[in-house]
Amino acid sequence: MMKEALKRTLEEHTGWQRPKDDIILGHYDCAIHDASAYLCHHSLGFSLLALELSTAVRMGEMTLDQAQTRLQEERCTQEYPGASMEVLQERLGITAAEIEPIIREAHERHERLRMEQRKENPVARSPLNI
Repeated sequence: MMKEALKRTLEEHTGWQRPKDDIILGHYDCAIHDASAYLCHHSLGFSLLALELSTAVRMGEMTLDQAQTRLQEERCTQEYPGASMEVLQERLGITAAEIEPIIREAHERHERLRMEQRKENPVARSPLNI
């Protein structure tokens, strides 16, 4: 994987050290990554990470088992990412109470679209059933 090679190069030549919780496709550089992943998961029903992982599997960069394991490690889809959500709320100038109806409406809209797609194509699957 290209990112892994980059990390090794940084470690070997610059003294950079990986975060203790270094994981495949981790995002250590973005204060709102966990918030965006949480919002995507709860509004669309699947993780943004699932999109990246499915691509990595199709490209032969990882196995399906590795992708499924990594997806299960995605804490921000299972737990509320408080610190990241606070940064997002501050940057957008909104409150948690204002975010919840947005998530609910997006989820309902996405579910309606999925149901319409299934009527048109009964064998259609979620974008990432990995």
